Amino acid sequence: MSETILSVEEAASSLPELVQRVQANGQAALLVKSGQPIARIVPVSPQSRNVDDLIAFLRNWRIKYPEPDEQFAQVIEESRSAVSQPYDPWA
Repeated sequence: MSETILSVEEAASSLPELVQRVQANGQAALLVKSGQPIARIVPVSPQSRNVDDLIAFLRNWRIKYPEPDEQFAQVIEESRSAVSQPYDPWA
């Protein structure tokens, strides 16, 4: 993966554009201070979008099948085991 390298000051002065570029191109940005790498801005993995798809699927399922049944419960359990929790750097 190629990445843009820029100073913290450059990133701060153009943060909205930088974030847009990272999102649109899928290209990371490495932030440096005094020539030393200190942070990296990376695009969110496509897996995050799968969670939104799953939520939409389950909402549509509830509309089509308003009464819970054993199959619905099984699908819920399978979906829970298939979706990993997002990485939390603060935990």
